[in-house]
Amino acid sequence: ADWRIVQYDMNGALTAHGRDKCSLPCGTRMVYWPLLRPTCGAVEDHPLLGPLFAVTGNIEKYVAYVEEFMGLLDDQFFLELRDLSGAIKDFVLEDPLNKYTAKDFDKYEMSPGYDEYLTYMFPFPFVKTLMARREQVGAQLTAIRAGTLPRNGIY
Repeated sequence: ADWRIVQYDMNGALTAHGRDKCSLPCGTRMVYWPLLRPTCGAVEDHPLLGPLFAVTGNIEKYVAYVEEFMGLLDDQFFLELRDLSGAIKDFVLEDPLNKYTAKDFDKYEMSPGYDEYLTYMFPFPFVKTLMARREQVGAQLTAIRAGTLPRNGIY
């Protein structure tokens, strides 16, 4: 696949403040968002996803794209992200808008695992949040393919 990186999070959706744009309960559970309802409300009411998901075969195509993308998010990918975080650490700490101390940066951006991804620090622990979401998306994909997704993915 020929993937391109496009600036996506223009409104800070993955930040502590952006997570709550939908609602506080929705924001704190963002890594658990259902793949088959990737909106704050009903898919059919969403101006973009409603018409897209209404076309026969598009949901299956979307799930296949998510599976393909998940194949790129291996452990090496996250090691590279942490290496890049280390490379920009000094610049982040010098940024006047930064709220991290060096200790916070190491704890939330450089440490292994993702147990502390759900924090209301700003900025949020980017790599840890992505790792937690990867696990949840993987579990949902497994359930979708096995036909064991609760309520068949209708939420």
